[in-house]
Amino acid sequence: MALALLGCADRAADDSAETCAPLTLTPAQDWDEGALLEGPPPPDGDAGVALGDLDGDGWLDALIVTPEGSLLLLNDGAGALDEAGSRPPAASGVALGDVDGDGDLDAWLGRRSGLDDLLLRNDGQGGFAAEALPASTGESYSGSFADVDGDGDLDLFVARYAPEVDPARIVDGTLTGDGNALYRNAGGALAPDPEALPAEVVDDVTFLGQWIDADADGDLDLYLANDFGPFLGRNRLLRNDGAGRFTVDDDCRCDRAMFAMGVGVGDADGDGIADLYLTDLAGPDLLLGAPDGGFVEATAALEAGVPNAPEHLASWGTAFVDLDLDGWEDLPMVFGPLFPHGDPDGLADLGSDYDDWIDGEAQADVLLRAVGGQRFEDVSQATGFHHDAKGRALAVGDLDRDGRPDLVTAGLWYARAWRTEGGCGRSVTVQVDAPGAWIEAEVGGRTLHRWLTPASTWSSSAMEVVIGLGDAEVVDALRVHAGGETAEWTEVEAGAVLQP
Repeated sequence: MALALLGCADRAADDSAETCAPLTLTPAQDWDEGALLEGPPPPDGDAGVALGDLDGDGWLDALIVTPEGSLLLLNDGAGALDEAGSRPPAASGVALGDVDGDGDLDAWLGRRSGLDDLLLRNDGQGGFAAEALPASTGESYSGSFADVDGDGDLDLFVARYAPEVDPARIVDGTLTGDGNALYRNAGGALAPDPEALPAEVVDDVTFLGQWIDADADGDLDLYLANDFGPFLGRNRLLRNDGAGRFTVDDDCRCDRAMFAMGVGVGDADGDGIADLYLTDLAGPDLLLGAPDGGFVEATAALEAGVPNAPEHLASWGTAFVDLDLDGWEDLPMVFGPLFPHGDPDGLADLGSDYDDWIDGEAQADVLLRAVGGQRFEDVSQATGFHHDAKGRALAVGDLDRDGRPDLVTAGLWYARAWRTEGGCGRSVTVQVDAPGAWIEAEVGGRTLHRWLTPASTWSSSAMEVVIGLGDAEVVDALRVHAGGETAEWTEVEAGAVLQP
């Protein structure tokens, strides 16, 4: 993707924030099952959220999907999301990207087994024309856009789950997914590339594929979050050869055997190497990137775990994001029961170790605040994010354009927009339609490293990175690396919005 310097739009800095104020997350809007669902509530299912400017007015809109109905919510120009006149098709997962290169965001909708996935082409004003994605009738969960072959357009990885979860086939290791696939973009048309992925990962039972340049060689690798790892395929890191052909890395020290559901990419320890945060049924894991391209488990060392208790059993969507703008990325995540109405698939047969996870009670979301790259602290209740719900999805984006990243969460069956307030008050925002882009910002004697990784569990965050400045007022130098090119600015004042 070619980068051109389009300049920056000034936004007033919060000069009153001489010191960092307490961080709070306030529910700004809620949507219940009556607003989300077009039919009766299903016994279980998934929900996804995508944030992006869908109507071309410069403000972030939202697309919320469920298997029984979806909502298109347009920003009113002040940060509130209002329901549009038409409803998109029902779906389980959603991702946004400019597939046809016309300057607006199109949408991928992942649907249940037996139904085609859909590509919604945007007319630039928030109107969509739906077309079926070829060879896509599997149980599609999460979609992840990125330019994997360096040709300047967005390709798509689709993570597919199993259409029926048979406990006996889990235990004996024979359960397979519905066919993970990489779709190559040719002139705005997406078609599956059967040669892109190693054969052994096609049948993985995968929640999410997350793009990360793990070996810092300039192309995007792919990390697969796989379910039922103790019985089936572990998580895998797939190395990219630069042309969009992938091989399994058996030496990454990241092939976790877990019930993985989500993957966040960020820099937890401030060393400039991308780290991974993995949500799970038995508590999330933090893997720190190492200089050799591998990873080191550091959940306990950085206090990044969540106690495995009835109110925190199954974690789903997550992301690295600097909510308090202090220059360190925090970790919000949503929790919810595996099955809200008991155990329809007999998963209790997996053994007594898993009984607690099959629980219909609501679970509380969690926010871990980064403390200087040394540890994380649980500020869920102090910030107001301790929401008891049946959560699934989380997406990040600055809805009200105040320079603070906001959150939208969703689950069974609700959605909620969270307004972020407090913190350090100063930031610079980078907006770039290039998933996987790498950003360096020299601020107050530190070099901050950020990665644009919008993909989340069933969901997609905004194509922007908000860089907190702490008590600094200027970014001394800022570089955005994407598509083999680099855009650079110097002396960027707080409040700027950069569009490379």
